[in-house]
Amino acid sequence: MELNHCRSLERLPESLGNLTNLQSMKLDHCRSLERLPESLGNLTNLQSMKLDDCRSLERLPESLSNLTNLQSMVLHKCGSLERLPESLGNLTNLQSMVLHKCGSLERLPESLGNLTNLQSMVLHKCGSLERLPESLGNLTNLQSMDLDGLKSLERLPESLGNLTNLQSMVLHSCESLERLPECLGNLTNLQSMKLDYCESLERVPESLGNLTNLQSMVLHACGNLERLPESLGNLMNLQSMKLKSERLPESLGNLTNLQSMVLYECWRLERLPESLGNLMNLQSMMLHWCESLERLPESLGNLMNLQSMVLHECSKLESLPESLGNLTNLQSMVLHECDHLERLPESLGNLTNLQSMELIYCKRLARLPKSLGNLTNLQSMQLLGLKSLKRLPKSLGNLMNLRSMQLLGLESLERLPKSLGNLTNLQSMELSFLESLERLPSIKTLLSLEELRVLDCVKLKSIPDLAQLTKLRLLNVEGCHTLEELDGVEHCKSLVELNTIECPNLKWGDGAVNKLRQQNTKIE
Repeated sequence: MELNHCRSLERLPESLGNLTNLQSMKLDHCRSLERLPESLGNLTNLQSMKLDDCRSLERLPESLSNLTNLQSMVLHKCGSLERLPESLGNLTNLQSMVLHKCGSLERLPESLGNLTNLQSMVLHKCGSLERLPESLGNLTNLQSMDLDGLKSLERLPESLGNLTNLQSMVLHSCESLERLPECLGNLTNLQSMKLDYCESLERVPESLGNLTNLQSMVLHACGNLERLPESLGNLMNLQSMKLKSERLPESLGNLTNLQSMVLYECWRLERLPESLGNLMNLQSMMLHWCESLERLPESLGNLMNLQSMVLHECSKLESLPESLGNLTNLQSMVLHECDHLERLPESLGNLTNLQSMELIYCKRLARLPKSLGNLTNLQSMQLLGLKSLKRLPKSLGNLMNLRSMQLLGLESLERLPKSLGNLTNLQSMELSFLESLERLPSIKTLLSLEELRVLDCVKLKSIPDLAQLTKLRLLNVEGCHTLEELDGVEHCKSLVELNTIECPNLKWGDGAVNKLRQQNTKIE
C-alpha cells in the first residue's frame, strides 16, 4: 500500500487492520496525519513500513509490537514524533531501522536492546536525542550503526563494547560528544570507523589499538582532538586513513598495510614522523592544508609503492627531500599552493614512471631541475601560477610521451626552449597569461598536435610554422593584443574550429580565409 502526497489526510480508518496480507506500507508526504490506528498491529504479515514527511504524526500506537514480521522500518521527517513506544522491542525480526530528521525525538526506549536481529541502525539529524539506552549493547547482530547530526548526544553508553559484530560505525556532526568509551576497543570486528565534525571530542581512547580488523578510519574536523593514541600503530589491517591531528605518533610506521593516507586541515602539524618510511604498502598520500609543515622526512624515499602524492597548501614547505627520486612507482604528483617551495630536487628525474605532474601556484618556485627531461613516461604536465619561473629547461624536449601541456600564469617566463619542437606526441597545448612571452620557437614538428590554445599572451607577435600541423583540429587565440600572424594556418587541413578574439593587430589575407572556409573550418 502506498499513499503519496495526501496532504489533507488526518487519519487512517480502523479497518486498515483488516489488510492482513499487506507486506509493504508507505505513507509519503501525508503532512496532516496525526496518528495511526491501533488496528495497525493486526498487519502481522507487514515486512516493510516507511513513513516519510508525516510531519504532524505525534506517536506510534502500542500495537506496533504485534508487527513481528516487520523487517524494515523508516521514519523520515516525522518532526512531531517525540518518542517511540516501549513495545518497539517486540519487533524481534526487525533488521533495519532508520530514523531521519525526527527533530522532536528525545529518547529511544530501553526495549531497543530486544531487537536482537537488527543489523543496521541509522539515526540522522534527530537533534533532540540526548542519549542512547544502555540496552544498546544487546544488539549483538548489529553490523552497521550510523549516527549523523545528533547534536545533543553527549556520550555513548559503556555497553557499546558489546556490539562485537559491528562492522561499520559512523559518528558525524555529533557536536556535543566529548569522548568515546574505553570499551570501544572491544569492537574487534569493526572494519570501518568514521568520526567527523564531532567538535567537542577531545580524545580517542588508548583501546583504539585493539581494533585489529579495522580497514578504514576517518578522524576529521574534530576540532578539540589534539593527538592520537600511541596505540594507533596496532591497527595492522588498516588500509585507508583520513586524519586531522596536531601530531602523529611514531607508531604510525607500524601501519604496514596502509594504502591510502589523507591528512586534512592539520593546521599545526609541524612534522611527520621519520617512521613514515615504513609504510611500504602506501599507494596514495594527500596532505591538505598542513600549513605549519616545514619539511618531509628523508624516509619518504622508502615508500616504494607510492603511486600518487598530493601536497596542497603546505605553505611553509620550503623543499622536498632528495630521496623523492626513490619513489620509482610514483605516477601522479600534485604540488598546489606550496608558497615557500623554492626548488625541486634534481632527483626528480628518477621518477621514471611519473605520468602526471601538476605544479600550481607555487609562487617562489624559480626553476625546474634539468633532470625534468628524464621523465620519459610523463603524459600530462600542468604549470599554473608559477610567478617566479623564468625559464624551462632545455631537457623539456626529452618528454617524448607528453600528450598534454598547460602553461598558465607564468608571468616571468620570457621564452620557451627550442627543444619544444621535439614533443612529437604532444596532442594538446595551452599557453595562457604568459605576459612576458614574446615569441614561440618553431612548432612545425609537433605533428600530433590536435588542440592549441594561446590566451592573453599580450607580447606575442607570431605563432609560426602552423602549416605542418596536419592534425590540428582546434586553434583558439584570445587576448593576444600584439599578435600579427598565424603563419600557415590556411594549410591546416584538419582544422575544424578557429577562434581569434581580441587580437586587433592580427592580419591575414582573404585567400587564407576563403581556403579555410572551403574546408568547412568554423571561424569566429
